[in-house]
Amino acid sequence: MSGLDAEFDGKTFVINHEIGDKLVSHYLADAIEEPSRRSPGELEHEVLELIDEGSYSNQEISQALLVDEGLISRTVSKLRDQDKIILSSFGQRGARYFTTNCDNCPFGTTKSSCRKEALSYIISAFMQDFGLDLTANDFDSVETNQALLKIKRIVMMARKEKNTKLERNLGKNLAILLSKVVDKFTEVELPDRKSPNVPEIKMQVTSDLSKLPLLYQLGLRKGAQGGIHLMDEMLHLASKSIKKEDRIKIKKHALGETNKFLKNIGLDEKNTS
Repeated sequence: MSGLDAEFDGKTFVINHEIGDKLVSHYLADAIEEPSRRSPGELEHEVLELIDEGSYSNQEISQALLVDEGLISRTVSKLRDQDKIILSSFGQRGARYFTTNCDNCPFGTTKSSCRKEALSYIISAFMQDFGLDLTANDFDSVETNQALLKIKRIVMMARKEKNTKLERNLGKNLAILLSKVVDKFTEVELPDRKSPNVPEIKMQVTSDLSKLPLLYQLGLRKGAQGGIHLMDEMLHLASKSIKKEDRIKIKKHALGETNKFLKNIGLDEKNTS
């Protein structure tokens, strides 16, 4: 279908074209040229740009840049020797995570000016888009410049026009895909309707939900907390028809299930306070 006339019998690959036919190099070489022919300096720059907005392990850098992990490991070692990156933290199974070194910025800026510029953009965007008046004090809990730069990037992308046909289709189908994941891992055990006791709804939530995109996780967290608040208001309105001890039991159970849900997606109150 592509126009490349070739055959493979399990042992020999035969190309039925004249030598020098540009069509052959186009279909066989162009796809691998970009990943395999990066210069060392170009690859170092790509690594630095990637980890300047978050912490990454060698394996994650390899997957993001489509470059062999051995080459990434050598590049990271070189950047560490040059003091351009630092060990950020350890992850599961001893994986090492790296970020750029703000005290020796590879992009030639100071730690304070980088933070000031990022804050200026974020604060201005929130005022223009939402009329929300933020100050630098609202970001005191953001510990690193890398995290602040990531917030800036997310805000920047959120401001992008989303009403194109492509993005409407993207949003619709991404919502369907992510909902399938949530539905799979939040199976509900319905109570026995004949039971005289207060019904209990048990959600079988697993830690696999922590692999969902961060912004989607944050939406789930907000939804779960909003659901608890709404349920509390409904119980208050129905206080005359439900015994006080039953209301307390229902709310306690719902809070427990919600906290378990948030813990499994990595966003329980203890981790986000």
